[in-house]
Amino acid sequence: MVTYTIIGCIIFFAGIIQGSTSFGFSLVAIPLLALFLPLQIITPLVVIYSLILNIFILMNLKGSANKKQVIILICSGLLTIPVGTHMLLYVDEQILKLLVGFCILLSAIFMMLGFQIRFKNKILSEILAGSLSGLLNGSTSLAGPPVILLLSNEGIEKERFKKTLSQYFVSMNLLTIPALTIHGLIHFSLIKFVIMLLPALISGLFIGVYVGKYMAEEIFRKITLSLVILMGGLSIVSSFPWKTFFEIVNVYLCSISHTLIADTFTSFCN
Repeated sequence: MVTYTIIGCIIFFAGIIQGSTSFGFSLVAIPLLALFLPLQIITPLVVIYSLILNIFILMNLKGSANKKQVIILICSGLLTIPVGTHMLLYVDEQILKLLVGFCILLSAIFMMLGFQIRFKNKILSEILAGSLSGLLNGSTSLAGPPVILLLSNEGIEKERFKKTLSQYFVSMNLLTIPALTIHGLIHFSLIKFVIMLLPALISGLFIGVYVGKYMAEEIFRKITLSLVILMGGLSIVSSFPWKTFFEIVNVYLCSISHTLIADTFTSFCN
């Protein structure tokens, strides 16, 4: 029961972040949920929730997205989603967390420092970002970082940023859900779990949307990059085999205590 409460709090907090920035649900939720659940449950759970969140956000956003850019990103991601889903099933979970964490952390630090990769061919940069995003969405549901960094690199204004990102996320999640279902990762038990935590998601979303209306452009950019850095670091930390580490420490401490007891007993007998 305590675990369910903690998971609900994580979903609620991630919903606030998503509502205020139009992204960040996966970035916040996945590293925290990974402390309690395996990735094979987290990935479909987050994909479904991301779809719900982004449909709502998209319906309430004004302005227009860069439709050509969205189409290129979607087509590129579509090719790599099956590869990502295959990775989720057969690649070690700790390795996935570690690789994703390093990619997120390094990319965000470069952005924070103002380091930019200049592509002569803009379409090529969109194809690369979309392909990597599809790979990550199929394996970890972390579709956001490559596309977020691409849009941040272009310096587009907040509303267009949100609209483009939300359109892309809705499309990617709609494409990812069938792939996860085919591989048996979305099933009746998972759907019940999704429904049970839905109130936490919706309440967090509404609070986030309210906060986002009063957020300045510069603060928005800083929160964007800070979240990516924070969750990239947390993903790396969560990839460490803490259970094994503590088991080794426990065995070591027990051996020391037994040695001390034996030495004390020997000294007493002498």
